[in-house]
Amino acid sequence: MPCILTLSFLSTHLIRECWASWIAVREGRDIEQLQAFGDVMPGAEGRVKPLYSSPGWIPLWSDTTRSDHIGLDLDPDRAGVPGQIINFGWD
Repeated sequence: MPCILTLSFLSTHLIRECWASWIAVREGRDIEQLQAFGDVMPGAEGRVKPLYSSPGWIPLWSDTTRSDHIGLDLDPDRAGVPGQIINFGWD
């Protein structure tokens, strides 16, 4: 179900499936390797961890054409708030 431009609201089944797919991304990599691929949008420094992927990021909306998500951040950085809404993924 499209709701935000090219993003689709995920069902609970797809949330779990999408979240689980990020496990493969993180396996075999240490935190420094993940940070090398991560980036934080201007203004979000200190609120969102500069990682490419975190097990505490739960996708709620997804771009069906690539790995871009909007979701809950249950693993915020020092100035962030658990449950904040963030974007994460390829772009």
